[in-house]
Amino acid sequence: MTAVDLFDMIHAASLPEGWEVDFGEEGGQPNGLNKIEPSDWREWFSDERESHHRQRIVLIGPWEEGPREHIRVQVEAERRSQVRAAQAHEEHVLREADAIRASRAEKTALDVTA
Repeated sequence: MTAVDLFDMIHAASLPEGWEVDFGEEGGQPNGLNKIEPSDWREWFSDERESHHRQRIVLIGPWEEGPREHIRVQVEAERRSQVRAAQAHEEHVLREADAIRASRAEKTALDVTA
């Protein structure tokens, strides 16, 4: 199956509302990073030196409102982490305050007996 056949099949099928198809051809030289560089990326490339061509089909979905699910979960986890950190800080401060009160009570008891 060629890219043109795939493109025709996608157009023949009914895409969901809001989806678009972008179709084109890329040509150039491989750069060793699994990408084909266009001929104008490097000065010594020319159109006749293009050795690789491929068809490109991109399906573009509709814009969805709000964060994606994994981002929403990540944000919620961060919020819970911040709440736990704030609670831990408050508990630490309260423990320090209790220690100060106990120390003051001990000093007051020693002063009264002296």
